[in-house]
Amino acid sequence: MPAAVCRPVPAVIPGALPAVLLAVLVAVTACSASPAPLRSQSGVVEKSVAGVPREARAVRVLRAWGRLRAQAWATGSVPALRRLYVGSAGSEDVRRLAAYAARDLRVRQMTVQVLAAHVLVVTPDRLRVAVTDRLAHAEAVGRDGSLVEVLPRAMARQRVVTLLRVGGEWRVAAVSPGRE
Repeated sequence: MPAAVCRPVPAVIPGALPAVLLAVLVAVTACSASPAPLRSQSGVVEKSVAGVPREARAVRVLRAWGRLRAQAWATGSVPALRRLYVGSAGSEDVRRLAAYAARDLRVRQMTVQVLAAHVLVVTPDRLRVAVTDRLAHAEAVGRDGSLVEVLPRAMARQRVVTLLRVGGEWRVAAVSPGRE
């Protein structure tokens, strides 16, 4: 591993943001292909149209959204990141990315580990999920790709994430702390 260059870098990238850790639900490493199915009050397993548990579908949506977010951070693209949110929902995430980009820093290999996901609401155009996740890995690099710092892992956090389908694309409309 190359020696780290000493530059001031925030201790945890968007990890301090509710939207960030969730957002990163990118390369989700836990909750792999078989998350626990959602059980109704009666104990009956609720499944989606194709027989796929709702949590599995929700995690797939979050992973796809997270990959796009990680790509925006890796390229330093504020416009690409802004498009992943509805209104001002991701303003803090966008502000932090702009600050990194202004210092010619990018964040690569951003990986969020999803420890649990529970679907609260699902409609064709709205998804609300209680998620427990943590930033598992991320690296701050210079424009030339040289490692500046491996960012610290974050503690697991619980979030409630609301995504809306806008123009056929899922966007984060709200992220709040805690579970419902």
